[in-house]
Order: sequence, then C-alpha cells, then structure tokens
Amino acid sequence: SSQARLQLMMQFIHLNYSQNISLDDIAREAMVSKSTALNLFRKYLHITPVNYLINYRLKQASQLLSKTEKKIHLISSETGFHNVEYFCKIFKKRYNFTPTEYREQKHFL
Repeated sequence: SSQARLQLMMQFIHLNYSQNISLDDIAREAMVSKSTALNLFRKYLHITPVNYLINYRLKQASQLLSKTEKKIHLISSETGFHNVEYFCKIFKKRYNFTPTEYREQKHFL
C-alpha cells in the first residue's frame, strides 16, 4: 500500500540521515518514482521528502546539542550537514537560536 511505501522511505531516512542521500535514493528504497515519493510525502505528511530529511537531521542535531558536549562542527557532519555555515543557518531558522545558543538554553532547563 502507499502508506507502507511511505513507512519504508521514512525508515530509510531515519537509518541513513547522516549519509548524503537524495530524493532518488529515498524513492528507490520503496521502489517508486521520484514523483510518487514526492506525492506520498505531500499527501500524508504535507512535506517533501528532502524537507522531511532536513527536519529529521535538525531534530537529531538538537538532541546531540542538549545531551552531549560534542563540538558544533562534529554534530553538523554527524547529522548529515557537511557545511557548518549552512547547518548553523538552517538550525537558527528552525529553532530561533544558533546551535550554541540552543545548547546554552538547554543547559538551564
């Protein structure tokens, strides 16, 4: 079913988010075309597969920031962002804090 295919693609993202993965890779995992992958994500999650991947990476990064003392550049590459400036920019856009500010906020909670 289409929901089972979506589950396969989401699971693939959860297991491989730290790697360089493309829409092609995500679609291939469920043996669907790129347009079918896009349509399934949009229909059920209201987001594109690539944005789902980015959000998942950001969520993993936020957990590492609050639970570890790892350096920002290390967290960035471990979560699949191979450009620290880009990571910091989209992290701030998503959480309204830079990674460093986010970590500091979490330490006071």
